[in-house]
Amino acid sequence: MRKQNDRLQWLLRFVLLEVILCTFYRYYLSERIPDYATHIGNRNERQVIHDLTDEYEVEQNFSCPRDFDFITLDFSDHDLIIAGKTALSVYGENGDLIKYQEVDNPGIDYGESVSVSFQDIGGGKAGEMYRLKIVEEGTEEIALGLLGYEENEGGETAWVNGERQTYAVSIGMHTYTGLFHVLAFLQMSLCGLGVLAAIFVCTGAETAEENLFLALAVPFGICMLLFLSANHVADAQAHTAKAYRYANSILGKESWNLPGGEMLMRSVDAKAGGGVSYVVNEEAQRAWRLVQDWSWFDQERGDTLQVHPPGSPGGTILGYLPNVLGMVLGRLLMLGAYPMFFLSKIISFAAYVSVCYLAIKRTPILKTAFAFTAALPTCLYHAVGITYDTVTVSATLLMCAYIFLWWDRDLTGKEVVALGISAAFVAGCKGGYFLPLLLLALLVPWKRFRLSRKKAAVLLCALFAGGVVFLLQYGEVLTAAMHTNVEALDAETRYGAGYVFAYPLEFVKLMVRTIVIRGDAYIGHMLGDRTAWTREHVEWMVILPFLVLLLLAGIRKEGEPDLADRRRRVGAFLLLCVEFIGIHIILMSDTQVTSDYIYGVQGRYFMALIPVAALCFRENGLVRKAGSERKLYICYSMVQSIYMLSLLDKYF
Repeated sequence: MRKQNDRLQWLLRFVLLEVILCTFYRYYLSERIPDYATHIGNRNERQVIHDLTDEYEVEQNFSCPRDFDFITLDFSDHDLIIAGKTALSVYGENGDLIKYQEVDNPGIDYGESVSVSFQDIGGGKAGEMYRLKIVEEGTEEIALGLLGYEENEGGETAWVNGERQTYAVSIGMHTYTGLFHVLAFLQMSLCGLGVLAAIFVCTGAETAEENLFLALAVPFGICMLLFLSANHVADAQAHTAKAYRYANSILGKESWNLPGGEMLMRSVDAKAGGGVSYVVNEEAQRAWRLVQDWSWFDQERGDTLQVHPPGSPGGTILGYLPNVLGMVLGRLLMLGAYPMFFLSKIISFAAYVSVCYLAIKRTPILKTAFAFTAALPTCLYHAVGITYDTVTVSATLLMCAYIFLWWDRDLTGKEVVALGISAAFVAGCKGGYFLPLLLLALLVPWKRFRLSRKKAAVLLCALFAGGVVFLLQYGEVLTAAMHTNVEALDAETRYGAGYVFAYPLEFVKLMVRTIVIRGDAYIGHMLGDRTAWTREHVEWMVILPFLVLLLLAGIRKEGEPDLADRRRRVGAFLLLCVEFIGIHIILMSDTQVTSDYIYGVQGRYFMALIPVAALCFRENGLVRKAGSERKLYICYSMVQSIYMLSLLDKYF
């Protein structure tokens, strides 16, 4: 009866939450979601003509690579009521007038585009050349300003009174679509179903925490997948190229030794994920292009040489393995570009959830902290992308889980092997940055090191697996970064990691300035305040609840082993300091000597450290009730839903 009452109360809270979210969606977000896709955005660099009086006759050629429904022009009204009217004429390639439209100037406002519809002309407009003529009638001395841009790339420029200009008129080209509203509706529906699933799972029969984790990760991971693009993570081009090169190697199409960053790619893959310029919601526009260009199978079946970034030196095939397997399988099945990329992302997400599931299952302590870390928006966002961050976080959590398990009891032979494999994967990701966490094994009770000869050999191999992978892969990189620049020879001069050891006091000062300047950004990036889909940051009031829930998750639960004594807390804290300082030392080689802070460090680099941080600040005398984690899981799911709505707002 008590469980039924709890479920009813949570369902009532869920209904209230959905009413609030639906109201926000209906009266705010839905108004911001575009009902059109943009092929070429308005490029408003400046007012090319400040006062477009009736003395001017402006002409501009334009063409669109896709069929379109309407074009847009932008004017400035100078915050005044402008007299007269604007006549817009569009001519075809043969000179025939195909469109004429008059707009009263008092109705034109700065920031609101003037639209010219082409829907009544029919299809077949892709690639056709048109000529736009702009003429003013009845203007006064102060007239509309015409917006445009300097054309320095040899493209079409404007003609004014028959004379060619250096600038071009800003013309946007668009197609009407309901896709974005459908995607937003699917996102919100999945969020609601995710919260509902969490309520029923958490208020039902006793369920292990690793199963509760699935209620957080699966629905919201699928939501992240619905932000459609070939890849959307930070440094996306480099990560995609690196994974693609590994797939080439497995398929026998070696491309590492090609000059100038060139690599072999299928023609369809090279075309996928192309940019859309001068568009505010650029990533959203990619979703429309993806759906339009979706082809289940590769019809061209040919490889071409493409110039791509060689990829980050911080990634080995271990870090990209799920993505690489997806690419290999997709290419063997002759899938089209987008199905192949999405198969790569789906396999990566499945691998991430599976490894995190195992980590939560194996760790004897901090299960809730492990689950909440793995379900952070930033983690799920990377889990559905092509990047080594997916493996970095999951492998580090698994490695820590087995070490915590070793604190509690002897490891079996299979568990020792699993620890070694996870350590090898940690060493192969992000420059082996999280490998020092292996030193947590030094806090295992000495009596558990009394092993048989066979088991000792397996353990030795397992613990050194990470070190071997690290040294083989990154030895040369570390050596090259150890210079000690201290003077700005030019604007591009960088410090080098050796500076830290030559001038330790100056490095400490730089670290302090970095924390002061960048500390809030570290926390924000870690929690998910921004993704590569959006240009704006999610509000702090939306992401701070994640931090509160992580703090509550770190409190020891009734019945949980009391493993975090002072010695282990101090040891873990020292390791955290080593990790934090270490990543700043590594990135000194990316920091210009004129910079006020250490450049390149992001909050996502610290996500996998959250459970260890929770251990450091844990006081075993503070205990939360058994079963309290179920309420935390429901709250976490609700916060995820709120976050997703806010992310949609930034996306559009």
